[in-house]
Amino acid sequence: MENVPELETIYHVTQPEESSLNLVLSDKEKRDRSSNDVAQALRELTEDIAGCEITISASDMTAMMGSGSDISLDVTGNDYDTLVMIAKDLAAQVEQLPDAVDVTTSVAKEVEQVTVTMNREAASQYGLTAAAVGTAVRSELSGSTATTVIINNKELDVVVKGDGKAAASLDALKSMAIPSVFGGTVPLSSVASVDIELAPQSVVRVDQSRQISVTGDTISGDTTAITREVRKILDSYSLPDGYTVEISGAYEDMMDSFGDLLLALTVALGLVYFVLASQFESFLMPVIVMMILPVAFTGALFALPLTGRDLSMISLVALIMLAGTVVNSSIILVDYIRQRRERGESRVEAILHACPLRVRPVLMTTLTTILALVPMALGMSEGAAEMMSDMSITMISGMVISTIITLLFTPVYYSVIDDLSHIFSRKKKKGAPPTQPPKSSPEAENVPVTAE
Repeated sequence: MENVPELETIYHVTQPEESSLNLVLSDKEKRDRSSNDVAQALRELTEDIAGCEITISASDMTAMMGSGSDISLDVTGNDYDTLVMIAKDLAAQVEQLPDAVDVTTSVAKEVEQVTVTMNREAASQYGLTAAAVGTAVRSELSGSTATTVIINNKELDVVVKGDGKAAASLDALKSMAIPSVFGGTVPLSSVASVDIELAPQSVVRVDQSRQISVTGDTISGDTTAITREVRKILDSYSLPDGYTVEISGAYEDMMDSFGDLLLALTVALGLVYFVLASQFESFLMPVIVMMILPVAFTGALFALPLTGRDLSMISLVALIMLAGTVVNSSIILVDYIRQRRERGESRVEAILHACPLRVRPVLMTTLTTILALVPMALGMSEGAAEMMSDMSITMISGMVISTIITLLFTPVYYSVIDDLSHIFSRKKKKGAPPTQPPKSSPEAENVPVTAE
């Protein structure tokens, strides 16, 4: 560990066949390398160690929020040998990607096992079936319950099993006597072949089909980019009939989370609209106020690549928060324009008088929120503060852009929509049937008028 000067604490767990080490690095401001840089340096130092498989991964608070590996492929099919071939072939191709590291498969460790394969034609000559031979072998090796006895009011099973010679030697198992229905016994090797084969310790099944996973991590942590490269490999890979490969892991979790957050954003926009509609007592005024939202979202998303950050779940949460905060400046401006128009001013006069008077409240409202987010946006330490800096940068950039657009273009939006509303109202009046004056009654027409 002398090659890791950033090391602060180390924990290790040792088991018979594997051992794991957990390295805790010092604070971010006290070191020059990130956790990903340290992990890559350790990979280069340990790649030439023979006799063991070493996997190194870096994690932080952001990674702990998700689940699964950066690279995860699920290969599904029926034949286990074919699955192993496909999984190893895909793992070899994925491992060639520059950003991929620690690519492995879930192919279980194979162990030796004894396989007894029936020769049904030979067994039928002795009146034996596969079930009868299987029962005899199981009774010899594991024992079978012959009866039960009651001792001291307790019911106990009486298990009958062989002397253990068949379990200790393959030759003894082959010469094991199988009772025939015609009387006498026959060696097991006469009715079945007994062989030693390699078989996996465990087999994973999904929807009654066998499945093997190919997993790995990335050096940069860019799950979207590595998934794009993996898709290119899968598009050019020819799979046998009945076998499928699906991308899962961190990318699948991220897509599910994005879908949920987009639904939450849609609900948030709907709630903001109905609250504004009830406040202004108009269905048109909320549209003027909420026209600032697309501009704010665009500015917030463009700020992420400029600061070297990627779109994440935290960034989408910040967009949902922006839906309720960036409209404040528009509310202040539009509401004051309405107040001045209610006092008798024309639309142009109300806009020209309201905008200069509402610059200061708009700027104060925005600056108080931005200044409160600046310490979080700096992300001086690694972990939660670094994770929350994505949210702060998204909100700050969105609020700055929306405030500028509010002061410059919201009066234009207001004028345009106000003109459109008048045009529609005039068309509606023209389409309405004209009102006719009330007809006078015949009695009134026949009343003579006399002058005195």
